[in-house]
Amino acid sequence: MRHFQRHRQNARAALLARLGQFNVNDLTSRQAQMFSHLTLRELEDLSVIGQQKTTS
Repeated sequence: MRHFQRHRQNARAALLARLGQFNVNDLTSRQAQMFSHLTLRELEDLSVIGQQKTTS
């Protein structure tokens, strides 16, 4: 699951930057790559990858 955690963190930072809630200049190179190449929907999907979804 650690592997997915890194993807989630990178995607989450890129997603927040895309939404204007995180400074683009503070992104790592991998996060910046995700920011410029992935759609908003793809970033949303990646930001939760590997997490167990629970239903109540």
